[in-house]
Amino acid sequence: MNLHRTLSIFGFMFLSTTTFAATTTVPLWAGLDDIIKYSTPAVRDAKPIQIATTDSRFTVGGMKFVYSLTFSGQPTSAFSGAINYPAVAMMSDAQGTLYYRKFNIAVGGTAKNRVVQDIEVVQDIPLSAMHFRIDVGLLERMAVVEDAVNEVSLLFPLGVGGLDENLTGHGRRILTPRYQNAWIDRTKVIAKLGKPDYYRHEPYMAIINSKGTPTPVAFHITILNDDGWQRLGPNFLARGFESHACMRMRQKDLHQLFAIVKGSADVKIPVNVDFHLNKLDMMTGARIATQGIETEEAQYPREDDSYMRLKNFAPPGQPPITQRDPDEHLMVMERVNAAPDLRKLSDFDASETMDLKEFEGLSNIFSELQ
Repeated sequence: MNLHRTLSIFGFMFLSTTTFAATTTVPLWAGLDDIIKYSTPAVRDAKPIQIATTDSRFTVGGMKFVYSLTFSGQPTSAFSGAINYPAVAMMSDAQGTLYYRKFNIAVGGTAKNRVVQDIEVVQDIPLSAMHFRIDVGLLERMAVVEDAVNEVSLLFPLGVGGLDENLTGHGRRILTPRYQNAWIDRTKVIAKLGKPDYYRHEPYMAIINSKGTPTPVAFHITILNDDGWQRLGPNFLARGFESHACMRMRQKDLHQLFAIVKGSADVKIPVNVDFHLNKLDMMTGARIATQGIETEEAQYPREDDSYMRLKNFAPPGQPPITQRDPDEHLMVMERVNAAPDLRKLSDFDASETMDLKEFEGLSNIFSELQ
């Protein structure tokens, strides 16, 4: 257990004899490429770190990057003046064996000329020896995929279920169900799903519920028509309330998750889906709802100005009527060009409503709550 990370959950930071807390902070667990694209001004050393990823000190031992660096902890300042950034990345060796490699990256120089001064490889952890879990926050619209023991955490943006505004008689709800003690079974995932065509021959990883029943809810590629696929590319995602229930991902995130599901130690990867991502208890590896929602935020922007909902085909003033698509038998949905109103979700209790009122980034939606 890393003492620095353990103590930080109690509101203070462990300081070694050679470092002290840095004044800069970084968004944890998001890919370095996303940080540079969406929040470079907030992380002044992100660009020099990205430039330095071609440095042979990152790839010593014949390793190569498979996916982007992510910051795995907050930076510290050395007495020399350098800023030390802990980071992690999925790497492969010459034989194609996958690892998560941990780094300490020291960046120094002047305010206008920041350079990577040192790159320390802290640890190589074989993927085959790692134990992951997946936690989804529907309101955050993101998933944390983490091995708590080895302190490797990845943050992936999602497109989650649209809204049923009580058209089906089940109350106002997000179409993605909440799951506790569910899992993904690597023996049942589909490596390249080609039908319907919008799955693009990409991985499809269905959730198995706590009773052991396969569900129609899965992690899969974002859904785009052919024009959108060509114009926006495979790593476009509407990080909003978009789907019939499944959790949509960018290609690069979907592929990394698929590699974890196929190559880590466990045949079954635990999955929990709830309204919020709760803080992680570093002693047990469980998330604790009483500690409140996570403060870390994915860098990929949220879609808060529109959402999808089940379409009502009834005339005004008549009981609602839904229809199903004749080809795929899915409920017909429509886009609403407004912020989703989540104030009256039928399965919220009082404490969850208060969480929503305080949830950063959704204050515009819940400003009318008393």
